[in-house]
Amino acid sequence: RARAARARAARARAARALAARVRAAVATARAFANALAKARRMLASSLDKMAALELALPVATAFAALATIITCYGLARSSGDLPEYLHIVQISLLGCRGPERAVFSVGFVLTALLLASSIVLYLDRALPRFEAWLRAELSAAAVLALVGAFGLGLLGAVPLQRDCIDCIMGVATLQQESIVHGYGALTFFSASWLHGIVAIHVYGRSPRHRRSRRLARVRALRIILVALPIVSIPFAWLGGRLLQGAPVMRMQVGALHQWLTISSMLGMYLSYVVDLLVFRGRGGSAGAEDLVDEDEASSSEDGDWLRSFSLPALDRLVKAHTEPILPVGGVHAEPVAGQRSGRLSPRQRRQAELLGDGPHE
Repeated sequence: RARAARARAARARAARALAARVRAAVATARAFANALAKARRMLASSLDKMAALELALPVATAFAALATIITCYGLARSSGDLPEYLHIVQISLLGCRGPERAVFSVGFVLTALLLASSIVLYLDRALPRFEAWLRAELSAAAVLALVGAFGLGLLGAVPLQRDCIDCIMGVATLQQESIVHGYGALTFFSASWLHGIVAIHVYGRSPRHRRSRRLARVRALRIILVALPIVSIPFAWLGGRLLQGAPVMRMQVGALHQWLTISSMLGMYLSYVVDLLVFRGRGGSAGAEDLVDEDEASSSEDGDWLRSFSLPALDRLVKAHTEPILPVGGVHAEPVAGQRSGRLSPRQRRQAELLGDGPHE
């Protein structure tokens, strides 16, 4: 009986200890949930306060990047940190030595923070104005842009080694900081390029946004900006092969391609000013079902204008397989109650024309 009593007491103590741990875990979960709700309210309040600055954020991002590059170039030239034979300098070489190294780090980290803020604000404004079946893809594009912003901050926080020019010329050895910097640059360029591809695809699939003339023009501009770095790769590679015996010229050819790439990426991110302007002009999410610009013409005219900048066969294929806009049974379905037998409504006629089938009776 004494042993049984001690066993019962031990089980009771274990049960009380388990209950205490459960209560502590519940209290921790509640505290975390409260902190998360508070952070969400603070973020929503911050986004509301940033509404007046939503058009200025992408502009500030591009301005910070350009100001950083110009300032570093001026400091590097005035202090003699850049060789005289380099007329076109790679951007990463502007932050190797001297006082420009600190400016390079602070400037590009600030640019990365501004870019991330712009993407978060854009996603908050854009999600309610896209169809529900496209919001996951739009969120994926935003995540890619945030990854690109992280890469930009990494390449700014970890500049190239101080003897990077000697390393390129084959005199010095490659160090760890240059490898980390290179990974940051690769992350920024590749993630930004993939973001552009996904964003172009989302806008092309959205029936709401295909009706907007301004957004169609911006989409065409983004297609050009995303294609430029890829189209120029063969020319940069060919120039490097032809100039194998001239390392200085090879460096300048690579620098020219780098300038073209970063200009394209900054132009792509800056183009979201037009999207934010269009979204702000259309009001809140309550007006998301009627996304029509004030200056746009008929939907067929905008559709023809947009198709002139894309592959018509691919657009028709995407529309046929992704847009749930036709009634069950297609264009030739049985007449719905309330419609005239054997005829299509004007809405169904427009939908059939969008699919490339032409009007049917």
